[in-house]
Amino acid sequence: MEPFTLAVAIAGLFLGGLVKGAIGLGMPLVMISVLAIVMPLREALPLIAVSLIAANVWQIWATWRNRPGLRRLLSLVLPLMAAIWIASGFIAEGDPDLLNAVVGLVVIAYVTVSWTRWEPRLPERLEPVATPLVGAAVGAVGGITGVFGPQLGVYLLALRMEPGAMVGLLGWTLLAGSITLAAALAGHGLLLSASDWAISAAAFLPALAGLVAGGRLREAMPVGRFRALVMAGLLVLGIANLRGLVT
Repeated sequence: MEPFTLAVAIAGLFLGGLVKGAIGLGMPLVMISVLAIVMPLREALPLIAVSLIAANVWQIWATWRNRPGLRRLLSLVLPLMAAIWIASGFIAEGDPDLLNAVVGLVVIAYVTVSWTRWEPRLPERLEPVATPLVGAAVGAVGGITGVFGPQLGVYLLALRMEPGAMVGLLGWTLLAGSITLAAALAGHGLLLSASDWAISAAAFLPALAGLVAGGRLREAMPVGRFRALVMAGLLVLGIANLRGLVT
């Protein structure tokens, strides 16, 4: 890895952890947005695979009391895992610039929803039908980009779930998604050898440093101001990743 690429990768990993530590979400979104500037997704996703799993294990550990109901969890997780496995094939075979552009579109859509403060609503009677479909759709996008959280968050908000239940369901679903993605990458030969896993594990170190720093930043800066800065930065990164559509 060239020195500039390595420096950007370390910065992206640290920034992802920083945002996660400060506002509690957005780690893969930030990491992928930064890494996609200097490397194709087929290299970026294996690099952050261990970080995603570790962060979601930490989230579940911190919210253990908020375990979701098995039926609701499986109706979301099983379609999501299947879609991730299928869609991940595009990472190995798809055009790198086009895949990075997809990341840009996902990021821009997330920032737009966040800034407009759109609050969707879904009638409770539609949940049994909608949940598997949403799981499959989120898995398809996540299998290509490595980003699951924003889409899931919007849907769970639409269900008007109690905050504790929402955090629990989100944590378990993201863990299942990140493990499936890592397995799929291994299946495609992108995260197969012991050295691949060792590099991915080492990449968690700057992310962990970011998590610690983010916790301190949360105490020093108003969350609203920091979140606005994060959204502005993500918008710039999202636009930069769209270069694959015009080159």
